[in-house]
Amino acid sequence: MGALSHPNIVSCHDVFTSSEGVFIIMEYVPGRLTGRDLVLRLGGLPEDMVVEIMLQAVRALAYVHSKGYIHRDLKPDNLLIYRESQYPPRNFSEVFSNPDSRVMICDFGIAAGVQAVADSNQRGFLFGSPAFMAPEQAITPEKVDFRADIYALATTAWFLLTGKTPFDGHDRDERLLLKAENNIPDPILTNGKKPCREFLNVLRKMGAADPEERYQDYRTLIADLEYLSLFYADRAKRLPQTLMKRKRSFFLGLGFGIAGICIAVGIFYFHRYLNLLEETNYVSKTISMIFWEGEREGWRIFQRDFGTDQPSLIGTIGAGALLLREPLQPGQAVNFSIRLQGSQSTTISLLDEQQETRASFAFYGFRDSQQLLIRMNVEQDNMPMGVAPLATELDWTNIKISVMSRQIWFYVNGELRGFRHLEKEVEGWQLQIDEVRSNYLQIKDFFVTKMDNGNGA
Repeated sequence: MGALSHPNIVSCHDVFTSSEGVFIIMEYVPGRLTGRDLVLRLGGLPEDMVVEIMLQAVRALAYVHSKGYIHRDLKPDNLLIYRESQYPPRNFSEVFSNPDSRVMICDFGIAAGVQAVADSNQRGFLFGSPAFMAPEQAITPEKVDFRADIYALATTAWFLLTGKTPFDGHDRDERLLLKAENNIPDPILTNGKKPCREFLNVLRKMGAADPEERYQDYRTLIADLEYLSLFYADRAKRLPQTLMKRKRSFFLGLGFGIAGICIAVGIFYFHRYLNLLEETNYVSKTISMIFWEGEREGWRIFQRDFGTDQPSLIGTIGAGALLLREPLQPGQAVNFSIRLQGSQSTTISLLDEQQETRASFAFYGFRDSQQLLIRMNVEQDNMPMGVAPLATELDWTNIKISVMSRQIWFYVNGELRGFRHLEKEVEGWQLQIDEVRSNYLQIKDFFVTKMDNGNGA
């Protein structure tokens, strides 16, 4: 297990034995906060936060499974919250208030390779915690595989939502028998209601008594959880305020049209509404990982974070390159806010239709400097773009990159900092976040827009 290296897994540094026993040296996780601690301190967690915790845990489990292991004892006590603060969170918004905060799975003490699991089960050993483990771990141990971890995560999510476990009130053997004969029931939240239907659909599939009725691979589960993350952000109406105002104007105009007072007004507002949807591209691309492709394991979505109520995309040092799925055309621009920290730069590149880098932008966020240093490289010409002043290290800087067929415009906080003619015409382009070399990189409010009046503004 010492070979496992993932941002959502507590690393094992060394193992040694002495006359007093076997000792394991593990990675230190600041915060001393487990999933169970969160519930005991704050009560049942909000649905969107539970989805975020599940998504980070599933990415770790998928990585473990790709290395030939399963956990076999997943539960709230084995989910640690990496949180660099000497004080416990006072409310839900403080749980992931630091950009480095994340979920980390620990206690791989009974984890094993698939063949080792089969051998130990044949010897009659029972592994796992009865309140959270899958029924086959006790009833049909020969069927134990990665789907047992999926079931355990479902019961863990059940606890995070309610502060209880499924089939409470029964002894160990009765509980295991009930698990073998029944799917996990729908949780009842602290307000007396059930979670939304979309969440229940995922939870029911994860918590099916029969392993064959659960998710059969992690890829599908990750996709469904990413959709849930998008769903909750959209339900919370985290769309631009101007979009909502224009939407109301559209319905007002349409109402006049239906009444026969002024059909032209309704058509006018309708077209303005559609144009606004196109200009803002409806939602931020940092609302879900479904908008990105590439090495996604090192990245995650925060629905809330310190200094913002908007979803943000964050990658820590070593996170691989991410490519925006949406192909872009000349005349379009990307607009986003960024913050990072580290003496090493992290770059954002523009690729042409042949996936060749046409331009790149390097960002440096030096500790205690209270400024963001930026450089632009276009066709081997490296140009400084100056600095963006920061009131604190966690301030956001707004960036806009506009591309015409032979021009690139670069803005920082609304100010034009760079303009460059291209020798070769661009017919199509994509944006790529390159490997993170700084301590972390965080992006929010990422929108694809149209350039105004044929220029970069």
